[in-house]
Amino acid sequence: MLALSFCRLARWGIFVCMKGLLVLLFLLPIALPAQRYEWRRAIAPAALSFTAGASWGLHETLMHHNARFFEVFPKASRRYWGPSSWQNKYEDAWYVPVQLSDGKHLAATLHHTLIFSAGVTITLGEKRPTWHYLADAGISLAAYSAGNRLVWDGVFR
Repeated sequence: MLALSFCRLARWGIFVCMKGLLVLLFLLPIALPAQRYEWRRAIAPAALSFTAGASWGLHETLMHHNARFFEVFPKASRRYWGPSSWQNKYEDAWYVPVQLSDGKHLAATLHHTLIFSAGVTITLGEKRPTWHYLADAGISLAAYSAGNRLVWDGVFR
């Protein structure tokens, strides 16, 4: 509980927690040497999680700070990426699925699909010790947070 309250008080928020989580994840295989952890197994779920976090950062930017999006991409279509783009699903209902009708829905659909895929990728394969799954989930969480932070604070700041 103390660690969680420290993360909220820290200037960089979740980034401070991620440093501690990464250190813990790198030391975990040393502390539990029963079966060697395969780092390559974490690449696919981490990449999927990173991309899911980035797409959610885009979604949140489109929802709450749409002007920032157009500062970065001034020539982007306001009909597709703008605040009233949700109306596209009613205009193009017969031709375009709602998931593709505007940028907000596209980013949310990508997020949901990628985060589900990351979870499925973690659980696929041979039976492993529980801590391997926990390490995969922790690495994926760190990657998700990094992707979200990159888009939200890096690209659209």
